[in-house]
Amino acid sequence: MTELPRPIAIDSLLGLPKERKLVAVVSCGRQKSQAADQAQYLYTSSLFRNNLLLARELSAKQFIMSAHHGLLLPNQVIEPYDVALSNLPLEARIEWGERVAAQLIQRTEGRIIVSLAGMGYNRFIDPALHACGRELISPFSGLGLGRRQAFAKRLTRIYRRFAAAKTCMLPCDRLTATEIGCLFEHI
Repeated sequence: MTELPRPIAIDSLLGLPKERKLVAVVSCGRQKSQAADQAQYLYTSSLFRNNLLLARELSAKQFIMSAHHGLLLPNQVIEPYDVALSNLPLEARIEWGERVAAQLIQRTEGRIIVSLAGMGYNRFIDPALHACGRELISPFSGLGLGRRQAFAKRLTRIYRRFAAAKTCMLPCDRLTATEIGCLFEHI
């Protein structure tokens, strides 16, 4: 008889101590509604929506990193804008990263910071967080846009399926080698 793979706790895969609380951050999106709204509704891309859903499953506290506004609460009302972090000069991106890292440090009270954003955001906040002794865990590190979106969708479905359990168990046989590798690099 073939032995089935043993489920592994998501917290263990991400290398997260069970006794510490998490805060999840997501990046804003290029696609926006045309009128002022709460940040959680202003950004309309499917990648943003999937990442925000996953952030809510991971943590009771979430933030949105905005290229224009810095760190936002999901219910914070903002006007639409047209600023992309990737279009800013390098010096402005570095300053943005330092400002957002300072906001995260001030507002996360020692919690573990899990970023569901891509490298375009994480590489600018990570150095400032490390300089203050804080770690940024980015489980999507190394995954392209499409893979990040598919992975966030898959993890959200798994979390919801096991919502009644105290610890979310992830059947590793359902993940690709890249997805598992990406999670294991944080252990």
